[in-house]
Amino acid sequence: MRILFILSILVFAATLHAQSVNTSLTIGESSRLQLELSQPHVVNLYKQFRENKYPILFRFSATDIKPDAAGQVVVRYHFETSLLYNGKKVAASSRAPMPFFPGDMFMPIETTDIISMLATREDKTKGLPSGKYQLVLTARPVDFKGEAVNAQFAFSIP
Repeated sequence: MRILFILSILVFAATLHAQSVNTSLTIGESSRLQLELSQPHVVNLYKQFRENKYPILFRFSATDIKPDAAGQVVVRYHFETSLLYNGKKVAASSRAPMPFFPGDMFMPIETTDIISMLATREDKTKGLPSGKYQLVLTARPVDFKGEAVNAQFAFSIP
């Protein structure tokens, strides 16, 4: 009986290990990016993202994940966004898990809360307050073994 129990645990562990994902997340070809802003206005940063100056690339591969009922390999990811101002977390948001197919996917800035987080701190005439800003985007697989990954960018307003 004891041997059967140990064997069952080993089979379960092997199955869990086999169903895994490998994920990467980059902003502008790096997981850590230092931006130089010409003006302290959020709309200018938004424009740079929309013009693909800083593309957000989400990429993952899957190992031994069985197709779903529709015959597709799908993994749901939970995304979190955090804003740090002068080293202190001042805002955070979380999105409900979204399904993704393995491979590469460019994500528009609108799939995050980065711009809205910054916009709430902006004075419409003066722009963002002076200080150091850091934004962190985290992707975490749901129901599968895999590391949470993050990409971050930072900038300063004099």
